[in-house]
Amino acid sequence: MRAYLLIVALALISGAEGQEGSPARAGFARAGAEEPPLGARTLEAGSVQSLDVPSFSFFGPAQSDKEGNLYFHVSAGSFRKPVVLKLEHSSGDPTLYTLEDEGLKKTIFLDFSVTPSGRVSILGQQTDKKIYLLRFTSKGDLAEKVPLDLPEYMGMQSFVAFDTGTFLISAYYLADAPEHLRGKGLMALFDESGKMLKNLSANTEDVDLASVSQHLTEGGASLGPDGNMYILQSGQIVVVSGSGKVMRRIKFHKPEGTIASKIAVSQNLVCIWLLREGPKEKMQKQDVTAEYLVLDLLTGSPFGYYVPGKDLGKTAMAVAFSGREGFTFFDTQNGHVELISSPLR
Repeated sequence: MRAYLLIVALALISGAEGQEGSPARAGFARAGAEEPPLGARTLEAGSVQSLDVPSFSFFGPAQSDKEGNLYFHVSAGSFRKPVVLKLEHSSGDPTLYTLEDEGLKKTIFLDFSVTPSGRVSILGQQTDKKIYLLRFTSKGDLAEKVPLDLPEYMGMQSFVAFDTGTFLISAYYLADAPEHLRGKGLMALFDESGKMLKNLSANTEDVDLASVSQHLTEGGASLGPDGNMYILQSGQIVVVSGSGKVMRRIKFHKPEGTIASKIAVSQNLVCIWLLREGPKEKMQKQDVTAEYLVLDLLTGSPFGYYVPGKDLGKTAMAVAFSGREGFTFFDTQNGHVELISSPLR
């Protein structure tokens, strides 16, 4: 059994360490207390790619581009720090996307998105309370700072950017918003300059603000090979075109007690990360386990339900999914990073 050194979990960070009223995303730890659903398939370790990269910790789900390069919101002492690390798929060469010292002090990280071509954008809130889109060059330098046509008091749920420059944000109103808006969802498509092109809030779900800071929230987004956005909600996937038109809705059933937290679309398959929260001990992080529901993209029917096997380790958490290669898991061995493949069965 592998000895995982990295804790990569969705822990809850409160107070100064997270955006007010929103759940922060931190490291995963697998408790192993829940039995997998009947008929679940066990994922086994396949090939291992050892990278000449020192071990590191990161927050929330990793992202990938069409070349299979991986991107992480790395821990730089706080969830608030806007620091994203890219690892090349073939070589493991790193690229860091971040701000100069003064910019780091003024910016609170909210979310990030990677386009299929590998263009990195970070959502951040600055001292003027406005939310900005920060676009970076391929070398990791800040290229553009775009103010968004978005209310101040928002908790982020998902953020997905197109190579064309347009992007979609799904969020909800925090407790500081006007009373009639608190907990209401907002989904909108924005142009390259940050102006709202289309309000899609009719397709959102309300949030219970009383519990949202105590538990993991559902939701995620991904661009599909067809150019559409796939917006993950608690029991459905809303498919939105680049122009903001709702194309279809894919309903899915998840086991009781699981939280739909991430989505990946590859070839003709859709993978949904389903998390289970363990008991919270003395206001510390909660143990979280992960299972994976894979759907047929064309029909929406279940393709398979997967759980990590023992040889992947107790803290196994997939960082990427490919319809061709299966799952990729992150491990550390002897202080360095390893990427473990696990083909679909």
